[in-house]
Amino acid sequence: MSSALPEALIAGATGRTGEALINALLSSGRYGKVHLLTNQPMETSSRHFADWHVDEQQLSPNAIAGLCAPAVRDVFLVLFADRLHSGRDVGVHGLTQAMVEPLARAAAAAGADRLFLVCPLAAHEQMSQFIHFYGGADTTLALAAMPFQRICILLPTEMPRSTASDGFWAGFKRAYLGQFRMMLPQSVTPFTPERFCRAVLKVAEQDGRHIEVFDAAALHKLLKSQGTLA
Repeated sequence: MSSALPEALIAGATGRTGEALINALLSSGRYGKVHLLTNQPMETSSRHFADWHVDEQQLSPNAIAGLCAPAVRDVFLVLFADRLHSGRDVGVHGLTQAMVEPLARAAAAAGADRLFLVCPLAAHEQMSQFIHFYGGADTTLALAAMPFQRICILLPTEMPRSTASDGFWAGFKRAYLGQFRMMLPQSVTPFTPERFCRAVLKVAEQDGRHIEVFDAAALHKLLKSQGTLA
């Protein structure tokens, strides 16, 4: 039965967020196999897990695009946060901003249909940062030009809304006040890695053929609408 299910690839699965994402995908029953980008061979007893072992020197941004990636449907790229790195991550390669575009190209060349760019933030950053896009606009444009059917960018912080309709100063005021709201303890519910990855999985369960950004508000709404407990 599992052979009929699609397969997934996770790159950059470091820290608690990466560990939570691996567990979420493996336990979801939606994937016949989950591949993990590693720089050391890994052993596991799960037949639903496989490591994509790549030598360290091949993981430079200039060399990645030429790699032969596993043939999967879904690709999850988790941006690396070194403050979350731990001894449990031995063998798992962190994914820097410069590696996102070439790794996405390698996955697209192998036939991947959907790309999920996962941008973890620590809880205190979720409460204090008010940012436009953690991944970068140039990266977004580059991903949009690739032959993915769906691209989702997921980040557990709140995105400023457009200021085009009410002028610069109104938008500046809204963003300025928004920073204070994000810093108030009761104003926003921070995501734990486990809850954030449950939201990522909910997004992956949806169909679509477009590019979409999911910020904290959208992810909280999605979990609440589907009855997912905090």
